[in-house]
Amino acid sequence: FVYAALANSLLRGFGIDQAWRVYPILFSVQFTGFIYLAYKYGIFGVRLKFHKSMFVFENVLQLVSDSVLVLDKKLNVIEVNKAFLKNFSSEDRRYSSFYDTMAHSKLIECKQDLTDLISESEATDNVKITEIVVKDESDEKYFEVQTNPIILNCEYCGIVLLFKDITLYKKNLELFKQNQFAIIEKERLLSLNQLIGGIAHNLKTPLMSSAGGIQIIKKDTSKLYEYIQTKQDDFEYFSKLMNEINDWQNRISEYIIYMSDVITTVKGQVKEFEQIDEDKFTIKEIINKTKL
Repeated sequence: FVYAALANSLLRGFGIDQAWRVYPILFSVQFTGFIYLAYKYGIFGVRLKFHKSMFVFENVLQLVSDSVLVLDKKLNVIEVNKAFLKNFSSEDRRYSSFYDTMAHSKLIECKQDLTDLISESEATDNVKITEIVVKDESDEKYFEVQTNPIILNCEYCGIVLLFKDITLYKKNLELFKQNQFAIIEKERLLSLNQLIGGIAHNLKTPLMSSAGGIQIIKKDTSKLYEYIQTKQDDFEYFSKLMNEINDWQNRISEYIIYMSDVITTVKGQVKEFEQIDEDKFTIKEIINKTKL
């Protein structure tokens, strides 16, 4: 329109009939003006920007170590980086649809979870985060999926899915839990050691005292037995009573010795490793402790 108006009206008004001779100058002036206006104010909502070495940043998404998937509002794949293809794609091929990408990738089992996450993020216009497990042939990988909705002029235009590999974090967390459990178990054993040590100390003293008392009773009953044997006529009756007393004295002594041996054996088993010193022992002692 500018060239037609200049050639048919303005230039002829100035008496210039061969307008094509002026066109090279008009081309240069108008093109320069167009570039200036596009850079300064923009043309049809698009502004031109000139950056030095801009081509370096054209594929910057491919340099991101996390897996990235960019979708439009119809769930068409706009951009996908190499990390995504490496982690999830089962074949070296890109698909144009989100559903096709899920169907031909390791994320097929997580398809519904990701779809629900995208819908929730779109409905709320907020960032949503979830965790998924991707099963490989010989291992499992854990990923934290973050959805970032793309909003332009209050209109939803698409979404960015960021898959962050947290497998190492999960393994370290599990290792930390195991170590924590080991520490708790160690503390429990230490407490148990103190408890059993106290029980052993408190029980062995009365047991040994009882054993000593039984020996005294046994000695006294022997004296009574001799006295009754010489002084009493009904010797058979008293002899029966004394035999029964002696029999139970022997049984109780055996019980007390057995309980003392058990306590000593258990106490030796709950000692701290650092407290175990070198000591001599016989195979018979080992066998007896094992039986106990």
